[in-house]
This record gives sequence, structure tokens and C-alpha cells, in this order.
Amino acid sequence: MQSLGALLLQNGRITKPQLGLAISKQREIGGRLGSCLLEMGAISEGLLDRTLAEQQGVPIAAEEVLRDISNELIQMLPARIAIRYQAVPFRVAGSRVEIAMLEVDNLWLQDELSFIIGRRLKVYIASEVRLVSALAKYYGAPQPERFLKLERMLDQQRQQPVQQAQGAHPESRLIHWADLDEPSSQVVPIRGGDSGTGDDEVEAQERRQPDDGPSPQSIPLSDSELDSLGAEGAFEEAGASVSPFLYTRDHSSAEVVEIDDVEAQLAAAGHPEEVGQILVDYLAQFFVRVLIFQVRQGAVLGWLGHGPGLDRDRLTDFKVTFDEPSIFLNLREGGSFFIGQLPEMPPHLELASCWSKDLADECAVFPLRIQDHLVSLIYGDRGPLGLQALDLDLIRRLTTVASQAFERCILEQKQARLRQASDR
Repeated sequence: MQSLGALLLQNGRITKPQLGLAISKQREIGGRLGSCLLEMGAISEGLLDRTLAEQQGVPIAAEEVLRDISNELIQMLPARIAIRYQAVPFRVAGSRVEIAMLEVDNLWLQDELSFIIGRRLKVYIASEVRLVSALAKYYGAPQPERFLKLERMLDQQRQQPVQQAQGAHPESRLIHWADLDEPSSQVVPIRGGDSGTGDDEVEAQERRQPDDGPSPQSIPLSDSELDSLGAEGAFEEAGASVSPFLYTRDHSSAEVVEIDDVEAQLAAAGHPEEVGQILVDYLAQFFVRVLIFQVRQGAVLGWLGHGPGLDRDRLTDFKVTFDEPSIFLNLREGGSFFIGQLPEMPPHLELASCWSKDLADECAVFPLRIQDHLVSLIYGDRGPLGLQALDLDLIRRLTTVASQAFERCILEQKQARLRQASDR
């Protein structure tokens, strides 16, 4: 029997880098591989259900069938047994009891449960997040915060399914840059041993670098420097401006700026806010609306913006934490960009309120990182025009250089403060 990861990979549903990232996440925090892929936004719940059913050769016990189970059925299985064996009976079909399980290939376990219930069983596979939820609801089992958040995100997505607009960008999905590249010569090996999933090994995870290499002006931050700044606190700790403001340059009369000129401007920038202004100027050539966010103290904060109808007060007040499901959370967990229509979740509605608009338009969201630490996010949309013609290679080049510029400015500001302190 193929593993879940191998089956998704074979069917072209995920990429090898995505599988490698999910396995790394699984080793770090545990759980099933499918749960990790859901948290990353790499697959939908429907796709996971279909693939689990295909992999195991049994029907799926989806969220709907586990939603309202009678007390009579629940009492067929003692709570301690249900929790221990991770199984929930949910329906009677003739002489059989239909039961949702994780380990559907465990014949001994099926015989044991059949003996306890006193009836023959028809076995269904359930996803980890839905079975954990059912055990908590009907048997009082503990439900870790991780699964509460994931369940909430999935429920919101089911209530407001994303309808992709016609003519959407061909790469419209949460994706990794590596998915779009040619094979790279730079490979970082990942060891196998995907506990609980059956995946033998992911040979390598491709980490591609821009063709031109890092800018000579970029000063890399050491691990100790990053620790001193905080994983998501680089702007605040380095003394950068943290008060959002509306950037109001008249872009309608601005000259077209080429990417080479922008790279030179970013290399000469002396402050993070200057880097942000350069990005807004340049991106306004491609997007009707542009926002740039800071990431600090575990939250996404409104910072710079351009576009018709942009509300300065709402931008100033915009704050979304990583405690609630959103595209920001998915990008922080490793996604390289998102293109598509945002699900109708509270953080996304708050974002749309910055322009008093709805979520009908296709948008793009790109993260900026310093050594894997998320420090900023870029949002852009073109209203009903869509993003089909968006040049992803150009955006990738821009985000790489912008990340280097932020890194250099932050480090230089910190070094300047240290010199001032030593001179006193």
C-alpha cells in the first residue's frame, strides 16, 4: 500500500518540497501527515478525504457523518475504549455498526471493537482532525489547541468555499517558489523515517536561490543576532518605524520604474521605512491596491499602503495575530506566496475593510523573510481585472532583494545604536 504522501505526490497534488516541509513539520510537532498538509494549506480537506479513502480502500467518514451521532450509538463503546483505540461508532446499517477509525488496516483492533460492541463492523477512515474533534465532543477526550485551530479554519472554509474567478492566474494557490523552478543544483538532503505515515524517505528538498546571488550590499544576520532581534520582532528591536501611515504619492503620473533601478534604490536605502516606500512605488505599477505589513510580536500590523479608497485609520488599526486561521498564518508556516480569492474569514474581512470592499477580487500575498524569519508581507490586487498576467519571476526577484535590504538596514541600525552606546 502506498503512503499518503507518495500517493499525493504521484497524483500531482503536492510537490516534493511541500512533502518535505510537511514531514519536517510532522517530526517537530507530531500528528498525521495529512494534518500537517492541511495546516500548511497545501491541500484541501476534500482532497485529503478522497486520498485517504483511495489509499486505505475504505469509505471516508467525513465531517458531516460525525456531526450528529445519537447517544445510543455513542454508548455502544465505552469512553476509555473509544479514546484509547481512536474509534467512534456513528451509524447502524442493518446488522452492522459503521465506525470511524484512524487505523483501519489493524484487523486485530477491528475484531476487538466488534467484540466490545457486540456487532459486526463496517469500517470507515476519518481524518485525524475530525476524529479528534468527535472524540472530544462525544467522549470528553482532550482536544489540543492545534486541532481546535485547524478545525475552526476548515469549518470556515466549508461555510465560505473559495470560488476562483474566471481567468484566474494559472498559479492561483498557496504555493512554494520551488514549485515553479527548473531543477536546481543546490539540494539540501532530508532524512526519511516519516513516523506514522509510511513514507520511506524524501530524498531532498530543493531550496533555490536567485540566479544573480545575494546582493553585495546585503549583510547577513547571524543566529545570535536574529535571536537578539526576536523571530518576528526585527522592526521593533532594530529601531525601525512601527507606526503605520498612508503612502500617498500620485502614481498616475509617475514614470515607469524598471526592476534594475528598484534594485539599486533598495541597495542604497538606509531605513526599513524607505525600503517599504520603494516597494509601494514600484508595486503600484502592477497593482491597483498595495499594502505592506510589518510582522512583530506575533502579529501582522498595517504599515504602508496605496490605492483608491484606502482608509488610513483602518490601516493604522489593522492587527491580526497568528492565533487565528488566515492566509498570514499559512504563509508564516512556510508558504512562499498566495494568489487567489481569500476565504471569508475574520482576518481577511478586516483586511478588505481597509478599502471598504469585499473579498470578490483575486489578490496576491507575498512574504518577506530574513533567514526564514517572517518580517513583512506584501498584499496586492487589481480589482476585477485579476492577476492572470502577473510576472511571478519578477515578483520573486523583488522580494529576494527587498528581504536583503530589510536585513541590511536592520543590522546597520542596530550596529549604529551599539556604537552610540559605547561612545557614551
